[in-house]
Amino acid sequence: MTEMMDIKLWTGGLTLHEVNAIECIQKVFCAGCGKDKPSQPSRGLSLREQMAQATGRSSSRMWPWKGYAGFRFFDSRGYEGEFDLVLITHCLVLIVELKHWNGELTSCDGNWYLNGHEMGRSPVAVCQKKQFLLKNKLDKYGGRFSSLKGNKFSSPKVEFRVVLTGKAIPDQLPEADRYKTMSFDDFLSLADERKFTEIFHPHPASYGINSDIPLFDEIFSEKQTRPKHLIINGYMAV
Repeated sequence: MTEMMDIKLWTGGLTLHEVNAIECIQKVFCAGCGKDKPSQPSRGLSLREQMAQATGRSSSRMWPWKGYAGFRFFDSRGYEGEFDLVLITHCLVLIVELKHWNGELTSCDGNWYLNGHEMGRSPVAVCQKKQFLLKNKLDKYGGRFSSLKGNKFSSPKVEFRVVLTGKAIPDQLPEADRYKTMSFDDFLSLADERKFTEIFHPHPASYGINSDIPLFDEIFSEKQTRPKHLIINGYMAV
C-alpha cells in the first residue's frame, strides 16, 4: 500500500523531542487514513493511542498528505525562516511549530514565559512571519498548481499552529495566541476529517492540493532549502 503520510526530514536540525513528535504524527495520521487499522479501537487508551488505532472515520479525499521537517527557507531579501514541520494536506499547507515545554505558560509584552522564565518572542508572532515567507514562496508557483486552475485560488492557503508536545497548556496566554496554539493530543485529532474541518473551515475550491505533491517536492527540494539550525539552551550547534 502507498504510504499515506510520508515525511521528509532534513538531518541535523531537529531535537530528539521534535523527531519523536514527528514520528508520532506520522504514525497517528497513517492510522487515521485507514492504514494498518485494527477492527476496533481499544478502550481505556489515551486520545493519542485511540487515534493511532482509529477506524478510518475520515473520508478518503483527505489523503495522501506529505510532510517536510527540519529545514530553512530564504527569501530574496535574505530573511530566513526555520520550519519544524510543514504538512501538505488535502486543502491547505500547515506550518507546525513544536514546543516541548512543561509548566505554566504566560505572556508579557509579546514574549512568552515558562514557569516565570522568558522563552523569547511569542511563537505565534514568529510563525506569522514564517507564514508570510512561505505564502510568498508558493505564490511564485501560482500558475503551476494544477489542482487550483480554474478557481479563485492561485496558490494554496497557508495556516499555522503552535503545538505543545509537553505538559504546558496555553490557558493563560492572550486570546490571539491561544487561538493558534494546540496541545499535542488536540493536534493529533486532526486525523479525523470532521475535527479538521471544524478547526480550519476549508473552502470547497481549495480541495485537492495533495494531487500537486510532486510540485511541492520541487518547492521543498534540497536546492531551495538548508537544514534547520539546531539550538539548545540558547546555543547553536555547528
